Amino acid sequence: MRDIAGKTHFAPLLCFYFIIFTGSVYLLFAPLDPTQRSLDSAGALAYMSLLFLTYSAILYGLARGGSKAFVIFVRSVALLMFISSSIVSYINTGAADITIVRYIQYMLTISLGLLLSSQYDLDDVCETFFKTSLVIITAHFLLYPFLAGQIAYDPLDRETLLGVTSYGGLFPHKSAAATVFSLSFIVSLVRFLGSSDAARRRSSIILACGSVIAIIMAGAVGRLWSLAIGVFASLLLRALIRGDMTRLFMITGAALLGAIALVSIGADSLLSSFGRSADLTGRQDLFELWPRFFLERPLFGYGYDGFFTGVIGAPADYLSGIIPGHGTYGTFESSYLDILIQFGIVGGSLFGCILFAALWRSMQIYRTSVSKYKFVPLFIIIWTLAGSLSDSGLLTENFIICVLVFWIYFGVSHPSGYRRSAPDRFVPALLRGRLRNVDRQDPQS
Repeated sequence: MRDIAGKTHFAPLLCFYFIIFTGSVYLLFAPLDPTQRSLDSAGALAYMSLLFLTYSAILYGLARGGSKAFVIFVRSVALLMFISSSIVSYINTGAADITIVRYIQYMLTISLGLLLSSQYDLDDVCETFFKTSLVIITAHFLLYPFLAGQIAYDPLDRETLLGVTSYGGLFPHKSAAATVFSLSFIVSLVRFLGSSDAARRRSSIILACGSVIAIIMAGAVGRLWSLAIGVFASLLLRALIRGDMTRLFMITGAALLGAIALVSIGADSLLSSFGRSADLTGRQDLFELWPRFFLERPLFGYGYDGFFTGVIGAPADYLSGIIPGHGTYGTFESSYLDILIQFGIVGGSLFGCILFAALWRSMQIYRTSVSKYKFVPLFIIIWTLAGSLSDSGLLTENFIICVLVFWIYFGVSHPSGYRRSAPDRFVPALLRGRLRNVDRQDPQS
């Protein structure tokens, strides 16, 4: 795809990064035994070697880019304070070696977001992600006859809305597959709405429909609901920013009708129709026990991955003993609860500042960019904020959610410059002034 200036918005190296950080090839490194979804020692070594090469390429790209990335990073006050706070968390708890390794990987995952911000513009990132998603979803469907029914993607063996067992392809977990295909739906939907070319619209709608089917096949009901909520909330905020009262009332009316239908049907009946229980598949027990552990280390928490270390004797072992029959837990099934349990009130507040800054900048991007993809950052942030209530992907190292959130936080480069719009009557004056006086990304917060 070329724009009017003749630039090709496809970056092969960026495509490689997306394939690795979506986890779409993870099970290629698993044992030949199809019942195993975890890596053995040889597979783990091969996968870590691939990650090491990927990290090296990212750091080389940042170094080759000169001082631009460094300037963006040192001006990211909230992130620098968060890193300092997380180090204090480690000092207070005496972190295990494995958690330090994971923490370094998480920081390197953030560095890819910095690379996107400093060296790629919005169209580069979105168009490359779109084409990469086409490759991923094609392979995902082609592998279905070989992997479906062979790998236990759902330990509870529940059927999906299509009447078949969960299918997650080569992803490490069905939730990871649903997350990636939710992102491909977001990008393809915005691409469809922003294009006038028939071929581009056709390919966009094909990927959007395929992404929804893949999410349903994964059986990740939480991700399906968060995507629906994200669509409604993003369109609502978009209409508010534009001052489009007609669409604002239409979306609000549709949301109210949905709420009335939910009350009429009943939450329990609705969940059972999706094959889910009223306790949200054990999440309710986790949510109720969370304060007990949080209050033990309220200020700085247990450190990154310090609660769910996977090491015998870790706090998560005690949690598993309190809730028998569910095996070993890896998260509290909510990014917000995980942020607070790992980093405490101090680190959690700083991470909240990062998320707020990312939301604010996504609004600025939508307001000032002339790119056809200008709605993507706002859509991604709203969807992430909604999905993080019942999903822990925001704190997962080597995963695309972290990359994209910090890409938006650091600042998105505009391929075609900015435009200045007349103030909207329906936007509050303070919001109007802040959105209007936008400079190039300013990651201070």
